[in-house]
Amino acid sequence: MKNLIKVEAGRKGGKKTAKKYGKRYMRRLARWGAHVMHSTYELAPVDLNDFALVHRQTGQVKAYLSGKPVGVGKVSR
Repeated sequence: MKNLIKVEAGRKGGKKTAKKYGKRYMRRLARWGAHVMHSTYELAPVDLNDFALVHRQTGQVKAYLSGKPVGVGKVSR
């Protein structure tokens, strides 16, 4: 229940920010966020049909794209 409230609050805040600053600002913000994410993490194959987000400097697995819990499966770099 708590997560749903956070999602709704995030959506409401995002819409208000988009209305205030416009589409151009939101595109630049998304591009900057994607740049930071890609420079911090890399995708590494896991098992046969999954990928993991791996921190580039530490090699620590942060999340799996399939949604399974961290610590399951073998990451190959």
